[in-house]
Amino acid sequence: MLSSEKAFIWPVGWITMHGMAGAEETMSTTERRAPMAQSITPAELKHLLETQATCACIDVRDAGEYNSTHIPGCSLVPRRELEFRMQRLVPYAGTPVMVCDDDGRRATRAAATLERMGYRQVRVLEGGINRWTTMGYGTEWGVNVPSKDFGEKMEVVHHVPTMRPEELHARQQRGDKIIILDSRTPEEHRRATIPGSRSAPGG
Repeated sequence: MLSSEKAFIWPVGWITMHGMAGAEETMSTTERRAPMAQSITPAELKHLLETQATCACIDVRDAGEYNSTHIPGCSLVPRRELEFRMQRLVPYAGTPVMVCDDDGRRATRAAATLERMGYRQVRVLEGGINRWTTMGYGTEWGVNVPSKDFGEKMEVVHHVPTMRPEELHARQQRGDKIIILDSRTPEEHRRATIPGSRSAPGG
């Protein structure tokens, strides 16, 4: 994982949520009309993400575009999947939702969809990621950045000792009491994991 700034994003399958305290009203299944979404400048969004203010930040581009480059703290929810995933990922109607894409056009249409779904505080990133990068703000690339960032931080920053796969297997065979935590996403854990490990997304 390469990043020009410290990553601040949760695993794929979760929405990036900051400071959920205070969000009280759950979403209704009935769509409602709402006013046109307001915009948010790159500087304002950067401040929100850095201060962990209450918000959900979503990137409505396709997976390939997101994997190539995205804003740290923004989670992938392609525009065509909004109606199917948002109420599960962000169940509170009052949660501020920040929407971004490459230039703001798709994000504006996505914001209209979110407002029809009942979200009342939807804002579109002005100029999209293109303007974000023009202003010199950092981006990152890849998928499942949180678990990768966590693993790198444990090894490089906190100097947690490492163990070779052969050693771990041998200790399991001996019956040693070992707790194995899988910091990848729940989806990855379900597909394949070390026997006996527990899912702990993001560490």
